[in-house]
Amino acid sequence: MKAKIYETVINFIKKHNLIEKKSKVIIALSGGPDSVFALHFFNQFKKKYDLEIVAAHVNHNLRGKDSDKDQIFCEKLCNKLEIPLFIKSADIKSISKEEKLSVEEAARKVRYIFFEKLVEEEKADLVITAHNSDDNTETILLNLIKGTGLNGLSGIPIKRDKIIRPILALSKKDILEFLISNSIKFRIDKTNEQTDFERNKIRNKVAPVLLEINPSLNNSLRNFADNIANINCFIQNEVEKRFLSSISFNQKEILIDINLFNERNVSIASLVIKKLFEEKLKISFASNDAEELKNLANLVKGSKTKLRSNFIAVREEKIILICKVKNDKFNPIKISLNEKVEIDDYEILLQVIQKNENLTKFTEIISGDKIDDIFILRRWKNGDKFIPLGMKGFKKISDFLTDAKIKSFEKKDHLILTNRNEIVYVLGLRIDDRYKLTESTKKKIGICLKRTCRN
Repeated sequence: MKAKIYETVINFIKKHNLIEKKSKVIIALSGGPDSVFALHFFNQFKKKYDLEIVAAHVNHNLRGKDSDKDQIFCEKLCNKLEIPLFIKSADIKSISKEEKLSVEEAARKVRYIFFEKLVEEEKADLVITAHNSDDNTETILLNLIKGTGLNGLSGIPIKRDKIIRPILALSKKDILEFLISNSIKFRIDKTNEQTDFERNKIRNKVAPVLLEINPSLNNSLRNFADNIANINCFIQNEVEKRFLSSISFNQKEILIDINLFNERNVSIASLVIKKLFEEKLKISFASNDAEELKNLANLVKGSKTKLRSNFIAVREEKIILICKVKNDKFNPIKISLNEKVEIDDYEILLQVIQKNENLTKFTEIISGDKIDDIFILRRWKNGDKFIPLGMKGFKKISDFLTDAKIKSFEKKDHLILTNRNEIVYVLGLRIDDRYKLTESTKKKIGICLKRTCRN
């Protein structure tokens, strides 16, 4: 029995390349049978793998004195085996209420934050958690019942970042029989027998019935999960390729190629949008989000739809543009000569040009002969018009911005510089012909316009 169970774990570690020699590992130790087995196993084979072992215990304070007894048990066990133990005590019920998480979610969050901190402080290579094949079965069933994607059907990952689960090859029955036959003590969490938690209902009510139908349920679901994981890996690679070819980033804007929403790419498109939302925009993804963007792709230029977290998507010529919604309120700003002002994404300086001054630093140079010392910087409004440099007649700002191919979403926010209620300069684009330099110009004003750094 002992040799067989050891061999099963050793082969599992080898198959999945979980441990390199001379690693420092942190073993998550609850005091229950699974983690006690993991601690004994790696202590037994620490020379084989040339390991440095430490243990970590989280006291969740959920079971009163029993929680404290778990901690004391772990302390005594680690003292006996001469393994350093790190302990974290947390009020999980309070954390659950404060962060609006279930007790299970709060406990899991606290544990993994603790492990991450320990990895950094102890310069550890790996964290070993003692999930077994029954845990994997429960996870797959629970995800399936609740509705899940391929990630959920892949079960508990054997390895994720620095966390490994080397006893996923063993069932709870295997572990208990091993510990009992070798007189190794462990703690029992009596709450596992209750049905207050979703997972316990699966463990105590659903799984036993399914095991009657298929005694090899754990192995069957492990193989199923492995197949799903391989399929998911292939799909994720395709999603990554499509993401890189269809999504681009332009300062604060995200640009999505319209071609992403071709009919034959519907499924991949949805996964690409999911990746964009969760990894780049940091907002939750709902199944209808991709459909909304696809519908937007079929609308006319200038159409838009609101997204969560103050983002908006706008249909442009060949792209969908996603960006944060700007504050619609903009109060006109007075700018005096020789004064620098920062506004929105611009830094603007109006300066009287002295003789022999380097002119290359200026974006535009205008005649100041008929200009007051106070300028007004504002957004354009309907009816505004000016004479673009090189033209003889007036042109509406709206038409000028369209001809300049300013994105429909950005048009309304474009700024103009005025003096004595006349438009002098459409920022970044064109000065008014009435303010161009001539041979008779006596006073020259330089406009220095910089686009400030966009994070």
